[in-house]
Amino acid sequence: MVAIALLAALVGAGIIARDRIAPLRDLLAAEGLSGVYYRFKDRLPGAPANVRWETAAPEQQGFSAPALEALWRRIDTGGAGAFLVARAGKLIFERYGEEAGPNQRRDIAALGKATTAAPVLMLALGDGRLSLDDPASRYVEQWRDDPVKRSITIRQLAAHSSGLDDVNFLREQSAWKRAYLEQPDQRFRLAVTTAPLLFEPGTRYSYSGVGYYVLAYAAAVALSREGDRVDLKSLLAERIMEPLGIPQHDWAIGYGHACEWDGYRLYALGSGGSYTPRALARIGQLLLNRGEWQSRRLLDAAGVDAMLSGLGSPPAREAAATDPPTGNGVWLNSDGFWPSLPRDAALGAGGGHQLLLLVPSLDLVVVRLGRALGKDDWEGDFWRALEPALFQPLMAARSPQPG
Repeated sequence: MVAIALLAALVGAGIIARDRIAPLRDLLAAEGLSGVYYRFKDRLPGAPANVRWETAAPEQQGFSAPALEALWRRIDTGGAGAFLVARAGKLIFERYGEEAGPNQRRDIAALGKATTAAPVLMLALGDGRLSLDDPASRYVEQWRDDPVKRSITIRQLAAHSSGLDDVNFLREQSAWKRAYLEQPDQRFRLAVTTAPLLFEPGTRYSYSGVGYYVLAYAAAVALSREGDRVDLKSLLAERIMEPLGIPQHDWAIGYGHACEWDGYRLYALGSGGSYTPRALARIGQLLLNRGEWQSRRLLDAAGVDAMLSGLGSPPAREAAATDPPTGNGVWLNSDGFWPSLPRDAALGAGGGHQLLLLVPSLDLVVVRLGRALGKDDWEGDFWRALEPALFQPLMAARSPQPG
């Protein structure tokens, strides 16, 4: 009766048309009343943000409001952009392009490694279901008879040092890579059974989104119990998103659907996600809090510390490396790759410069969404463009410290 009354009220207010009743019934069946509410509430005058944040003026938290405003104007490269700054758990600056807003999700590409894959892996680590130095073949049965792949570790998959080949979505592909591009439901199978090794595992860094499909499969196996195979989306909702106050409307993973393979319900975790800016900032604050939220522990503190420190694979960085060091789903500034940032800074990043910056020593969370700030590739300018375009002016926006 409540559902019918809600639909009648929406029709009577002119918010939905009568010919949308049937689709809304389907939405009600799938997501309940909350699905309808979050789908249409933004059309109401003065609709509040779904993810609530305590706010403060920039000057109260050591930043210059005019400097942040000037930075926003520089990096607002498209109407769908967003720029959020939170310090000490308070949102101190929030701006959106004309086509964006606090309740609108945006595709975040490889930023999902920090916001989706890493939390899932930390849940598995904290529950004792796997460890970083486990061979992935303990969970990926298909690798157990392979003389090389059977030695690849969870750590190496997370650190992009497994040696697994990758697929560049911006270039023409052939053979198995074309199938990977054109048949998303086959990506888990192709990642596990077909993707070749380019080098001996653990010997060097080479970005591999394909490796994160294997990591997602291994996590699903590790977190499943006999006769009860886990649904990672439900696990994330129950143990991370709901306690953080992030409703289902504000996040989606796996390109919006699950893949059924090898008897498991699987989701792309390192890509294919969409989040609202405030939801991203909330996850960032959880990580700065070392996994604790409102006196409730959601993630193991040691697991978060490991995420935000180097994974040690490969053991030494190449002298000519063009990428920053890697943590669990993030890239690090431990060697001063970005000179203006403190050395403890960690960055989640996705194509087009979708960014989640964490600086523990400053208790600082920054979300930047939009179009690329430089060349949108992973082979050079992607990383270096961030220093002059974002990090230098962000650090310069800090108010002079006394003494």
